[in-house]
Amino acid sequence: MQKKKSWGAIKNHFKGFSIAQHQQIIKDLYNLNEENHNFLHARYSSSEPESESLNQYKKIITGALYPDITRNKEISLKTGKRAISDYKKATNDICSTLELMIHYIECGHRFTSEYGDIDAPFYNSLISMYNNVINLLQKHPEYTKQFYDRLSYLAQDSRNFGWGYDELFHIFIDAFPK
Repeated sequence: MQKKKSWGAIKNHFKGFSIAQHQQIIKDLYNLNEENHNFLHARYSSSEPESESLNQYKKIITGALYPDITRNKEISLKTGKRAISDYKKATNDICSTLELMIHYIECGHRFTSEYGDIDAPFYNSLISMYNNVINLLQKHPEYTKQFYDRLSYLAQDSRNFGWGYDELFHIFIDAFPK
């Protein structure tokens, strides 16, 4: 039976490493793949709402939820969600994570506005993300004003679509009664 891999088994190897050795390992991980590259930039970049790091994650989400169909690119809900999750893990920045979550919904909304009905899993994903945004805003109401207009627009415009996507409107009304 194979032993389960764990951080503890690796961590022990680092004891006694010099700063230069630690830096080399981080550099190697940085160069290994784009996910590591993005993670490290997100972790150690400015937490300004429009930082280069945040924009990189927005590009990933745009490519996943509003793909270039002229180049046979397909929607990838999983890739979009993973980008949000990776960014949140890297930064733990609530405001920027909300920005990415709303960007996810906006990209999907724009795609369906331009190309027509998609399918129930697509709309369910947008609805779920919208609901997650509302729940996060209820825990952090200090960000509500910043995102209110965009959420309102999505809620109002969702009424023009099928597949139960107009649920956004009902979620919005329940969260922000007049």
